[in-house]
Amino acid sequence: MRLSGNTLKHVLVAFLPCLPLFVVSVCAHSQVDVLTQHNDNSRTGVNLRETILTPANVNQNQFGMLFKRVVDDQIYTQPLVVTGVQVDGGMRDLVYVTTVNNSVYAFDANDVEASLPVWHVNFGTPANLHSENFGCLDINGQMGIIGTPVIDKERGVLYVVALTRAGAINGPRTGFTQRLHALDLATGADMPESPVTISAPDFNALMQNQRPALMLANGMVYIGYASHCDKDPYHGFLMTYDAKTLAQVSVFNTSPTGSEASIWQSGQGPAADQDGNVYVATGNGSWDGVKNFSESFLKLTPGLKLVDWFTPTNHLTLDKEDADLNSSGPTLIPGTHLVLGGGKEGVLYTLDTRNFGHFGDEHALQHFQATVSHLHSLVYWQSAHTGNLLYVWGQRDKAKVYKLEGEKLGETPLMMRDVPNEGHPGAMLSLSANGNKDGILWAAIHATGDSWHESRPGFCTPTMEMTYATNYGTRYSFRRATIVENTPRWLRLQSRTGWFILQVLARKM
Repeated sequence: MRLSGNTLKHVLVAFLPCLPLFVVSVCAHSQVDVLTQHNDNSRTGVNLRETILTPANVNQNQFGMLFKRVVDDQIYTQPLVVTGVQVDGGMRDLVYVTTVNNSVYAFDANDVEASLPVWHVNFGTPANLHSENFGCLDINGQMGIIGTPVIDKERGVLYVVALTRAGAINGPRTGFTQRLHALDLATGADMPESPVTISAPDFNALMQNQRPALMLANGMVYIGYASHCDKDPYHGFLMTYDAKTLAQVSVFNTSPTGSEASIWQSGQGPAADQDGNVYVATGNGSWDGVKNFSESFLKLTPGLKLVDWFTPTNHLTLDKEDADLNSSGPTLIPGTHLVLGGGKEGVLYTLDTRNFGHFGDEHALQHFQATVSHLHSLVYWQSAHTGNLLYVWGQRDKAKVYKLEGEKLGETPLMMRDVPNEGHPGAMLSLSANGNKDGILWAAIHATGDSWHESRPGFCTPTMEMTYATNYGTRYSFRRATIVENTPRWLRLQSRTGWFILQVLARKM
């Protein structure tokens, strides 16, 4: 049976990887796309064009299994959605999925019987956790595609970075290459200029983990880098490539005369404001306030010149205790000069993008203990009923909502869930709403235990401004939900004898 606007008007799509969960949705008639991680370059995690899903109809009785799809390995990235792609003479809505086995899939988003992908490409053998003695299992197995791609719908291009075994092994940490691919949305074929090899001084393809989502801004593709298990040598890199030619434009190293200071952000991409300025946060490593900037918020020009920075007073303690400042990544508040972010310490910082103030907590507009431990996900929404709201659900803590008034958040939660979650990493969040009403917060979270180095049973909780509804079974760790208009379909990842099953659940109309 083929789905249409008459048979299934709303489908919510989610792919559950081993690290981050993300939910997306599509509709053949709504023309709503998900082209980047967490919906926009501000990284608000909000879709404001939801007209069908409401707190009244999102419940256990209206969701059920719809279909399954099989991919070749784990998914660490957020699936993306493009509506109205011209394929074989017709228009189709496609969901794009990547795996750590260096595969990219395009699935039909509406056809229950279309079990095979519209197209599937593979870039070759990836590195894996045994390619180097990393010292921990931050990734379960292959390490091919880790960062969420980004899509230019106007040009019909998907940009993705793959880590591949390539070339001769001439010593330790050699024989691997990272390449930026620009793929045709309709066919998966490399565009004429694609791929290009990623390189920079002190850049090692095996040691640098392309964890943050890619970003498309200022006519360029932005690519950020972290590490595997904090294993040296590595640096925090941010690079730009011309979106049309794929020529490298600029490289920014967060620790050029030191080491480390990764741009990790739990997979969240860099943020960009309306003027094209770029924002990232860094983790452990070297700091001197001159060239090396670990444990810091950074503001850069579109061409990656550092123009401002903020480092908290206790950055040395954060570095010593592996309490990365950048576990949530920066979130820009639309219509303001505010950027928010926090880290493993659970402290939330509010900064003025016009003046970061450099070193010392006194230069932040605000900082307070927003959650008891790791803070991995922020969502911002303007509610007609309640005002400007920031949603957090930290590790081993209760879900909380803080109200933004002026330039500061009320430090006492406006709303709070009664029961805390049990483990790492807390909840990964997104929100759907019809403008400023009918908001539903989507939280992907473990049912039990931690996600340290493994997938665990979990559930997705839909909520309306913290009014809780029913739990849905999933497996996940580090997952974010992103909801798009007029199509509720939910996919979850399971491992069965080496294969990975995407289970799709949809609203029954």
